[in-house]
Amino acid sequence: MMPEAVGLSLTFLKFFLDIALQPQLEADPEWMYGEGKYHLSATLSEVESCNRAEKRAKLSALQKLGGERLTGETILTCTDKGPVECPITEFTWSTINGLIKGVKDKKVEKVNGVCKVSLQAYVDTGIGKADPNFDLTVRLSKKFFEPNEKMHITLNPTDSMYVSIFNWNPYAPPDNQITRIFPNTYESDNEVTSKITIPRISNYAFKIIPESTKVQSTEYIQIVATKNPIKFLDTYSLYEFRNKILDIPKSERRYVRKPYIIARRIK
Repeated sequence: MMPEAVGLSLTFLKFFLDIALQPQLEADPEWMYGEGKYHLSATLSEVESCNRAEKRAKLSALQKLGGERLTGETILTCTDKGPVECPITEFTWSTINGLIKGVKDKKVEKVNGVCKVSLQAYVDTGIGKADPNFDLTVRLSKKFFEPNEKMHITLNPTDSMYVSIFNWNPYAPPDNQITRIFPNTYESDNEVTSKITIPRISNYAFKIIPESTKVQSTEYIQIVATKNPIKFLDTYSLYEFRNKILDIPKSERRYVRKPYIIARRIK
């Protein structure tokens, strides 16, 4: 989503709680054991089934070192079941908050219609420990939007902070799935000291313009709040964005993501 424009595309199949992400433990990068399984079937190639088993093994390793904390309002995401892999699997959620820097001792077994992958993953979940006194709440003006409606984002911080807001379109080309929408040309000052609603001025808007032709689809607003000013690029791949967040010490940042759904009227 850019000011005056937003696209979106994802079908929701699973319900979770709204996510404010940070690892719950302070942990240095280390080798962690992970194991994952995926059933072999006629609707999915053996190679793809084992790829999904490997993702589950990596997810297992990520969760052992840090994992996610799920809190707050309802969000939706999809599963990785079926012949077409969903771009927002549980693995994708978790890797937002951790980085696997290497894999060793990988073993693949195919027994009784199941592909099983075990491995050692070198997992990094960031620097230091989160500051519980540095926090904010985020509210979108609505959870469901129709095309051409306008979105407002309300922030309520515990302290003075510098806020950058991004839109994540999981179906966009990989190199620019993450787009910065605030600060922008119209509002360059991103210091937030008290409760505010963005846009703060009336000469621009976050307008919902879906790229998808689906009846219902989704994208994600991602908020990065930091204690000091941080320069961000206009666009990132998901991998680049993840690395950028992990470069910021946990005590210096807070990361929140919010989903929103675009529903077209059926004529």
